[in-house]
Amino acid sequence: MKAIIDLKLYDTDTAYIIHEGYKGGACGLDVACNNLYKTKNQSYFLHRATEFMGVVSEKIIPQSTEETILWLKNNDVLGKAIELFKDEIVEA
Repeated sequence: MKAIIDLKLYDTDTAYIIHEGYKGGACGLDVACNNLYKTKNQSYFLHRATEFMGVVSEKIIPQSTEETILWLKNNDVLGKAIELFKDEIVEA
């Protein structure tokens, strides 16, 4: 999927996928995939794809550094956040 947001191109075909998140619903009625990507220019974005009763919806959501770290933390991949943002995250 491609999207232009604030004059920046976000492209799932050319960006590096950092983490794939998936949630399936009851009886397979709904599915949500939230995949985190990093562009060649070091920007982060979520590609959100949902399917409900056969209707697919896709969206690209740009992420700040803080949003990216929080998303990784909330998806149980804190180690990846520390690896990616070792210069930004400091010990308390």
